[in-house]
Amino acid sequence: MPGRIYDSGFGWPVAVFGDGPTLVAGTLVDLDPRQLTDALRILDEIEATATDLMARIEVTTTSGQRAWTYTCVGSTDGMTPIERWTSDDER
Repeated sequence: MPGRIYDSGFGWPVAVFGDGPTLVAGTLVDLDPRQLTDALRILDEIEATATDLMARIEVTTTSGQRAWTYTCVGSTDGMTPIERWTSDDER
């Protein structure tokens, strides 16, 4: 997806989709349709969608697949734009 990745400063990255200088890479994960409601509820909790920082959105990947992802809807002021996220083990 077109967009930008930021180091949130909290130990995890955030992405902003839409206008962006690069494509934001991701990993597609198939969810069991029978468990979808519970899986999305848990993922929403993990991604803190109850805050004003993150929201789950539906996107279409560059390969044409529909998917959900999480985007930063809060301010990115003070966050550092990065090319890609690496774990602490890779830094």
